[in-house]
Amino acid sequence: MMENNNSYKINGHVTLEKMKLENKQHNEYVTFDTTLRMTNHLKNFMKAMVILGYAPTQQKALKKIQDSYMEQLGDDERKTLKFQIETLERSDALNSNK
Repeated sequence: MMENNNSYKINGHVTLEKMKLENKQHNEYVTFDTTLRMTNHLKNFMKAMVILGYAPTQQKALKKIQDSYMEQLGDDERKTLKFQIETLERSDALNSNK
């Protein structure tokens, strides 16, 4: 039964509160971990970024590269790429709930 305070009560004992979802970036919540195959040259590039202090981890180094790439795109290209990424993220979320 729905109460006036936006919560649900079951048998008058358990309360499930409706939560408003905040607009979070897709990369703030990991749906699942994955691996990425790459050549040893790219792997060494990522390691060098960490060794030289450009990033604390290889994953954060890749994020820096991603951010840099996104910055150089035009508005239409960025919008198209973000739309495609969001589509893939929704697909991942749906497939992980099966």
